Amino acid sequence: MAEQLELPQKNRPALGGWIMLIFWWAMILCALHASTHMVGAGDTWVAMACGRHFINHGVDTVEPFSANSHKPGPTAEEVKTWPKWAQKVTDIVGLDTVKFWHPTGWVNQNWLTHVFFYWITHDSPIADADKFDVPFESQNISYNSLVYWKYAIYIITVIVVYYTGRHLGVNPAVSATFACFALFIGRSFLDIRPAGFSNMLTAILLFIFVLAVYRNYLYIWLIVPITVLWCNLHGGYVYVFIVLVPFIGLHLLQILPKRISTVLLYCLGWLFFYALAMKFRGHEYLESIKISPLKDGLFYFILILAGGSVLLARLKNVKPALFYIYHVIGVFIVFIATSSRLYPEGIDGLMRQEVFGDYVHDARLTYFVTFAIFAVVALLLGVFKSRLKPITPKAWGHTVAATVIAFFAMIVLNPFRLTNLTHTFVVSVSEDAKLWKTVNEWHPAFEWDNPVGDEQPFLYMYILAWILLAVWVVCLMFKPKDKIKAGKNAAANNQNAVQYQWPMFDLPLLVIAAFTVYMAIGSRRFIPIAAIAACPIIAMFLDNVVKMISALFNRAKTGNFAVLPMSKWGQYFFAFWAFVFVSFLSIWWGYWYKAVYLNPWPDSYYLTSEFMRMSASYAKPFRACQFIRNNNLKGEVFNYWTEGGFVAYGQNPDPNTGKTPLQLFMDGRAQAAYNTEAYNHWMYIMGGGEVARNAQRAGRGLTNSDYQAIGQWTDKQLSSENVWVVLMPTGQYDSALVRGLETTMNWLPVFIDDQQKMYVNVNAEQGKSLYIGMFDGQTKFPDEFSKQLTLGTNFLRMRDESKFEAGCDMLIEAFKRRAYQATAVELINAAGRSQKARDKVTNVMNDCFNDFVEKEQEYKKQNGYRERIISAMMAADYLKNINRNNPELVKKYVAKIKEYSDRQREINEKSRW
Repeated sequence: MAEQLELPQKNRPALGGWIMLIFWWAMILCALHASTHMVGAGDTWVAMACGRHFINHGVDTVEPFSANSHKPGPTAEEVKTWPKWAQKVTDIVGLDTVKFWHPTGWVNQNWLTHVFFYWITHDSPIADADKFDVPFESQNISYNSLVYWKYAIYIITVIVVYYTGRHLGVNPAVSATFACFALFIGRSFLDIRPAGFSNMLTAILLFIFVLAVYRNYLYIWLIVPITVLWCNLHGGYVYVFIVLVPFIGLHLLQILPKRISTVLLYCLGWLFFYALAMKFRGHEYLESIKISPLKDGLFYFILILAGGSVLLARLKNVKPALFYIYHVIGVFIVFIATSSRLYPEGIDGLMRQEVFGDYVHDARLTYFVTFAIFAVVALLLGVFKSRLKPITPKAWGHTVAATVIAFFAMIVLNPFRLTNLTHTFVVSVSEDAKLWKTVNEWHPAFEWDNPVGDEQPFLYMYILAWILLAVWVVCLMFKPKDKIKAGKNAAANNQNAVQYQWPMFDLPLLVIAAFTVYMAIGSRRFIPIAAIAACPIIAMFLDNVVKMISALFNRAKTGNFAVLPMSKWGQYFFAFWAFVFVSFLSIWWGYWYKAVYLNPWPDSYYLTSEFMRMSASYAKPFRACQFIRNNNLKGEVFNYWTEGGFVAYGQNPDPNTGKTPLQLFMDGRAQAAYNTEAYNHWMYIMGGGEVARNAQRAGRGLTNSDYQAIGQWTDKQLSSENVWVVLMPTGQYDSALVRGLETTMNWLPVFIDDQQKMYVNVNAEQGKSLYIGMFDGQTKFPDEFSKQLTLGTNFLRMRDESKFEAGCDMLIEAFKRRAYQATAVELINAAGRSQKARDKVTNVMNDCFNDFVEKEQEYKKQNGYRERIISAMMAADYLKNINRNNPELVKKYVAKIKEYSDRQREINEKSRW
């Protein structure tokens, strides 16, 4: 992090001036490009439901959407289960005081983001949300206001990352390049949810650190309002206090005398590595080899080692070489002793259990990465301490004071107060956290088959960082020991030459970047903030290396220790190719933006806005929620967990309490709203209960009799929990739960569309009324298509021939209205039951196939093309099967099926970005 130089106007940075317009164009372009990646938006919809509730009813811990969520507290009964000291404190201050300062129940750390999401989509000047009193197909809903928000935060982010590099002394073009690289690395992880604010605020926080060190220490006080804002927007605010530890600690080591700082660093390091080893052996699986520190010889050895360190520091006549050799040997011994405890005998057999294996890998990774960081810090403090960027004791005092104020402000200026702090640790390091971290986004960065995000750009950054760090450290060692004065020849060659100042660097910022990269290695969800933290440092490495080599080369050649300026034509050369490259990216990415977000959308007829495409929200249960509203459904619903947030949002809550009429069984808020027992119970029911588990243990698939047993068990289980509605997306139609329900006559479908299917218990009063209402017109459907598909499907299940025939006619009408795959499946199944139905289905399939062949080019220019091509493929397959005695026709249909299958793969490639 080079010292800033006041250069003469003639010596402005290379590629500065008007050339930077190209790089500003590149930064805005990369910010927009990073914001266009398609990521599912399950959390976005629950945010909308929560935001509406908070705007209408305020922020508290009373959960309004689910029957199985946390209950508000603490209650007197809960207090009885607390530790004795906690009970005593409660007795002293009173239960109401405890409820105020440490409320329990629904702790929504993202509440302010949720309020913002609902406001911008529903109440802001650019509101564009669904109006529940109007069928969504007749509206021009888009929710694109959230896309504009996404563009805005990442434009801000790229600008802040750029200026962070600039204040570290990096050339403006290099800083801009790495700012672009930071967003490119994180692109596949950037979605529309509260974590977006954390990504932006991470960049702002690190920029504040740089300003406080390189400009004015009073800038550090900006962490107070940033922390207060952040702790209400997203639980990621804890990053502030995590990185303040090395920021404060390492600056303290730089301020203290060298020997004292060495003693502190090594003694604390030895104890920390011992603590990591002890924590590892604290796992229940390793209980047999657990040992108390008071009975551990290694613990006493480390204490003696630390005492020796203090003694050597106090003896002024001890030579520095002996002092440092003692500590290096001590580190080596402690490393061997503590690291060996991570490899106890017989552990390989235990590691076959996935959860414990992950625990061991995480513990070892933490240990060795921490040791690597410790080694780098020890090297830099010992060898290059004179080149570290210092702060004054007064600045350090302000930093500590600002941290303390920020900590208390985080508690006081948050509706959950102390719980906002304790809840963060519960969801991140408790035993229950292990379950929630089985989600793909929490898995390691270099898990190559993980479907969440693209880790390869992060890998390139990681390799580049190590290479540049190594080159940078080597170059630092070549610092000239003598002061070189420019001679007559040097002055003649360059009258404006400025003596190069050997770079100083900010050790705390380097450690923070390294730690953030380590976080990303352990959990890929942190890749965006790792790129934001590391890219300015990598840019600084590159900038310093180029300048050091240039100055050393110039000194050897001319005797003038100055950076060789880039020639005017050299700058023009780079500017030209930068312009060409950015122009190419603008055209290429512009083409893809148009193809994916502006052209007709193949995956939906109606929900085609940029937000719907970017977040895959066109697959959400819009019609199903309209069905729920139209028929005033109340009670409890067993839903798929990632759909729960939308189902909550899609209802009209009680105006007095905010409770939704149809309470969810589970949703994607995970530990914020549910105990792990609730999630495990949902998984158990979803998986088919003990019947499915027995089949899995036996290593066999489920049979028809198994599905019948699952249906009977599910019927009893859901009835015992007062659940009378089941709502499942198409992706779960083949699940054990749905296939089991299909075998029982107690659970029948009352709503079907292209995305969802709703079953009700017809033995329940509401379920029976809703089912009968389908046939007498009392049940209200959101559109004719879902009405025809639902009634037709139910009529096909009846043994009455007239009903069966009417069902076929309804399905045919639904298919003609919109050629959906779900309708085609029902029609093909019906064709096998009677000749009359077969004739009708054959005619409609012929019409579908011929119509698509004739109008394919026209359909390509319309929304919903994928559904049409899938229906045409199914029609061709059906026609191929019924004409199997006609080789020419079979050949024709097989060729078309292959053609349409290739076309569908082409759609997949061109509609995803």
